[in-house]
Amino acid sequence: MNPVVTIKDLDKQYGNHKVLNRLNLQIYQGEIFGILGMNGAGKTTLLECMEGLRDYDSGIIEIQGTIGIQLQSASLPSYIKGKEAVSLIAGWRKIGKDNEILREMGICELEEKIYHEMSTGQKRRLHLALALIGNPDLIFLDEPAAGLDVEGQILLHQQIRQLKQRGKTILLASHDMREVEDLCDRIMVLYQGNVLFCGTVEELSRKTGACYQIQITTAEGIKKYEAKDIEGSVLKILEDCKKRQLKIQDMQISRGSLEQHFMELMKGEEK
Repeated sequence: MNPVVTIKDLDKQYGNHKVLNRLNLQIYQGEIFGILGMNGAGKTTLLECMEGLRDYDSGIIEIQGTIGIQLQSASLPSYIKGKEAVSLIAGWRKIGKDNEILREMGICELEEKIYHEMSTGQKRRLHLALALIGNPDLIFLDEPAAGLDVEGQILLHQQIRQLKQRGKTILLASHDMREVEDLCDRIMVLYQGNVLFCGTVEELSRKTGACYQIQITTAEGIKKYEAKDIEGSVLKILEDCKKRQLKIQDMQISRGSLEQHFMELMKGEEK
């Protein structure tokens, strides 16, 4: 796989406080990559350094291709229309008009709509469309679904997956663990400016030894269990039900959520 982003020994310090500590990272073409960390871990600083919005003290950041950015705090003039916003950003990109972007994003209805009359979901989708003007190779999404209702989140996630299918590389920063788990191919966990973990959710689960969730349904109702040794625990549950002459009507086994894995990882660092 070809790296779209390569970071080597990145350092950033504010006064005596080191925010990024010799950070190394590679993000590959066509993947959705998530950044996680507690408040103050260095996520925002890292993103701003990568986006060119903040200087860093030392190290190297290499980005192959062009970038598009959707900032969490992004806003537009109240009375600008959707099509005027597209023309504005296209002009800054020096690419002429991009009349197709709103159609491609399924938001043609925003062409004539003024910004302050748009819903939160419409604004989010418009800002994503603006980030895609110029057909960038790498797209930064900072809390893209913040403030959206369930329908808005579903639509946004569909569009993010479509971008991946088109070969785009997406860097996602979100506090919504379910969103990150649902969308991302790999994640990175930052802790006090250091990369605490980088890999898949499955790899994080193995690293933390987080519990499986077991749910059984019997005539007595539904019971839930947590277990690290899945085979041994299932055998014990089966033996217990047999002794009590309970017929298992249904059994569901799932690995713990990303949020559980993340908290287990944090506990290990804070001991």
